Amino acid sequence: MTLHTTSARQMVLGLLDRAVAVLDAPAETHSIFTAVSIIEVLRDSLDHVHGGDLAGNLHELYGYMLERLTQQPPLTGEVRGLLETIREAWAAMESEVLATPL
Repeated sequence: MTLHTTSARQMVLGLLDRAVAVLDAPAETHSIFTAVSIIEVLRDSLDHVHGGDLAGNLHELYGYMLERLTQQPPLTGEVRGLLETIREAWAAMESEVLATPL
């Protein structure tokens, strides 16, 4: 798969997968920094004009995750669980889109 054929949904799934993977690693500063960076990208890429309440809710949830990762000690397990839930929803949406005939 190339960048040119990757949908926005697939890119979000890739970012979520990467964030979960780094949070599965031992809680090191580098892992947490990487997860924070990914969550910031996800939060900053939300389309509040077309996304409505969903974009607003995700913005708040991503902000909550950032708070949890930057406290001492960082709550990586909680954030990983939230990211996995969001990832499952994105994956279901992607499957539905792919199953819809053109």
